[in-house]
This record gives sequence, structure tokens and C-alpha cells, in this order.
Amino acid sequence: MASVETSSVPGFRGRSGALDAGTATVALLLLGAAIFLLMGCLQSTTFARLTIEGLAIGSVYGSLALALVLIYRATHVINFAQGELAMLTTYMRRLSQSPSGSAPCSRSRSSGPCSTAR
Repeated sequence: MASVETSSVPGFRGRSGALDAGTATVALLLLGAAIFLLMGCLQSTTFARLTIEGLAIGSVYGSLALALVLIYRATHVINFAQGELAMLTTYMRRLSQSPSGSAPCSRSRSSGPCSTAR
């Protein structure tokens, strides 16, 4: 049985503890972006809100792209109906939302179509 250092698989070869230039550059860029976001969030609530909304929209786009890739890799057919299903679920979610933006029949509201008279 081959050890990790002599493995023929490139991903299993032993690595030294030193970082190469590419890894150090990416780590510094990520650290700088994290500091920039933290400082912006501490100074402005609008910046924090837009950052969170951007991350949420980006995660939706990423999950849709991942779903398309998984379907294509499994079947080798591009599933054009997947976009329609995404629009259907988005439309259903929008219909279930109240005009104020909260979920329907939430307990925090005291008026509206879902409130009960006491």
C-alpha cells in the first residue's frame, strides 16, 4: 500500500507547510474583503442591509446554477423547464407574502386579514 507521500494521485501527495504565492494572495484578498465589509457594516445600516440582500440573491443564483449543472451532468440534457419551476416557486412565495413584506398570518401583527378579534 502506498503512503501519502508516494501516492500517484496528485491530490494525495504530501504538502509542505509553506504557502505558495497564489494561496497567500487569495487569503489576503479574502481578509481585505472581510475587513472592508465589517467596517462598512459598522458605519452604515444601509450598507449592511444591501450586503445581506446581495449575499442572499447571490446564493439563490448559485443554487439555481448548481441545480442546472447537477441535472446536466447526470442526464447530459439541458433542462429548460428548471427556470419555469424556479419562477413558479418565486411566484408562489410572492403570493403568500403580505403587502408589508412579512409572512401571512404572523403573530406579531394585530390587524389584517389573519388577525383574530379578542
